[in-house]
Amino acid sequence: MEYSQLIPPLGIYLLPISYFIQHWQGVIFMHCRNLSKTLNSVDGPFKGGIFRFKLELEKYPKEPPVLRLTTPLFHPWVDPLTGELELSDSCKTITLALERLKMALMMETLTSATRIRNTEAYDCWTTDVNHALKRAHICALKSIENLYDEPDSEIVFKPILANSLEQLLKST
Repeated sequence: MEYSQLIPPLGIYLLPISYFIQHWQGVIFMHCRNLSKTLNSVDGPFKGGIFRFKLELEKYPKEPPVLRLTTPLFHPWVDPLTGELELSDSCKTITLALERLKMALMMETLTSATRIRNTEAYDCWTTDVNHALKRAHICALKSIENLYDEPDSEIVFKPILANSLEQLLKST
C-alpha cells in the first residue's frame, strides 16, 4: 500500500487501529468550507457535523476499500443497518473513497436508483427536500452530541473546560 494513499483530503483525519493495521478510523469535520476544489456547494446539508467512520483495507488494493460510517447518517448512499457507504466502481483508491464521503456529505449529486443503499433516504431527498434537510440537520446535531461517546475509538475528543479555553485564548 502506498503511503500517499493514506494522506486524507482536507477536513478528514485518519488513524490506524493499533491492534489491526488494515482497519483505520476516521473523522470528517463538516465545518470546513469548500472541502474540495471540485465541489461548488459551500456548506452542504450536514454542515456543522463531525462524522466518524472506519476504513477497511483487508482486500485492498486488489479490491476497493470499504468505508463504514459509525455516526448515523440519513443518506441514500449509506446502508442504514451497516453504515457502509456505497462506493461507485470508480472509487478504487483510498483517496477516491474519501472524496466520495465528502461528496455524500455535501449532497452534490445522487446517482441512479441502482446504487442506492437507503431507499427511504433516497425517496425523501427526491420528493421532500425540506424534510430531508431537517433529517440531515438532526444527523449533524446528533454527531456533535455523541462526539465523546465512542469508547472503541482510537480518536478521542474531550471537551475544553471554560478556564482552559480562556487560558488558551490569552496565550495567543
